[in-house]
Amino acid sequence: MHLKIFFITLSLLFIFHCGQSQIKSFTKYDTLRGSLSPARTCYDVHFYNLKLKIDPDKKYISGSNSIYFKIIEPTTRIQIDLSSRLSIDSMLYHKEPLHFERDSNATFINFKKNSNS
Repeated sequence: MHLKIFFITLSLLFIFHCGQSQIKSFTKYDTLRGSLSPARTCYDVHFYNLKLKIDPDKKYISGSNSIYFKIIEPTTRIQIDLSSRLSIDSMLYHKEPLHFERDSNATFINFKKNSNS
């Protein structure tokens, strides 16, 4: 009888421990990559026009990416994702330069005024 109670108790402790070990705390970078923040949901991408030049000998990629999108919620800031290993030399919106900030693999683009379309 005591052996049976011991195994039941041991089993319950094991189940409790397994459940506790699966609890994960999310980091800032998990949130940047995965959460649907207002900076990610305020616009709708129609398509990307990606132009690349790849030089395998130099292990180098260069090019440009035009993102065609529509603002669906008024905003002054949007977020796009781009590996921090890739650099950005400039961003333009209607031929005007934009200010942007990098935070890990997230890029935040700031518009000069509230964008509605």
